[in-house]
Amino acid sequence: MDRLKILPVNYPDLAYSVAKRLEVEVVQPEICTYPNGCLEVKLPREVRDCSAFVFLTSIPGETLPRDILITQLTLAAAYESFASKVVLVMPYFSYARSDKKEGRMGIAAKIIAKNFLIACDGHTPTIVFDLHAPQVEGFFERIDNFSTFKLLIPYLRKKHLNPKETIVLPDDTHSIKRALLVGEHLGFPVGYVEKMRISSTEVKILSIQGDYQGKTAIIAADEICTGGTIATLIQKIENEIKEAIIVAAHGVFVGNALSNLSHPLIKEIIVSNTLPIPREIQERLPITIIDIAPFLSSILQAIHKSKPLSPLFEIK
Repeated sequence: MDRLKILPVNYPDLAYSVAKRLEVEVVQPEICTYPNGCLEVKLPREVRDCSAFVFLTSIPGETLPRDILITQLTLAAAYESFASKVVLVMPYFSYARSDKKEGRMGIAAKIIAKNFLIACDGHTPTIVFDLHAPQVEGFFERIDNFSTFKLLIPYLRKKHLNPKETIVLPDDTHSIKRALLVGEHLGFPVGYVEKMRISSTEVKILSIQGDYQGKTAIIAADEICTGGTIATLIQKIENEIKEAIIVAAHGVFVGNALSNLSHPLIKEIIVSNTLPIPREIQERLPITIIDIAPFLSSILQAIHKSKPLSPLFEIK
């Protein structure tokens, strides 16, 4: 594996965890900032004839636009340095929520994806997890969209919940597929939730279908951002369910997430570590974090050795 290099733009904890498992080198890109505001990225190590995996995840904050630019420059640096393979590893892509045009605007997900592609002559293979909207895959030339539910479902199975006393509810239409996956693999009935978004932080639950009276409700989501949708849904059913378990691919936890999710009926919040979970959230909420590093290591190893990826999509 000496011809595999990991180049982290941000979230070094995940990058180093994967590198340790693969016993490979982490090459930290050197960022040069000039007085006129210009940025340049240089690679301090040789990557010629190597598989170069550039790591970026969408960590909320003012540095994200800069991280995206640095990622593009890092991809280009690896490509221009004659790496044999240049792959973008993007565990969480927040701009996947900006997947459609509303009024006089561009489609942000499309614009950013196309800019990543330009960096490597239009052919950047990309690894992502649980895109918010499947149609975003079409903005990339070559993309593999893996699901963290491959890891979350086995964890839920170990809880040995009674199917007769459990129901799975999606938090919105984007999460129906994930709710169905949980129901199919664990033998739980699946309900349906219809909501209307009023603003970026406010939603209205229009209808809930399913028998959840006196049951444990597993609420499946693609991501937990402010927790507003989940809080609204639980308020709607709090007098009828026994308890709630939240399971989501991505734990963003911004804004009023702490207060929104501090509900006595929420017994556990299960998320992956596609982006770092704030320390306060870990300490004050019943959080279980499922590590994607072993799974991601297997993906990188398969790509490096040109092995099939199909077995890695299967959920057992």
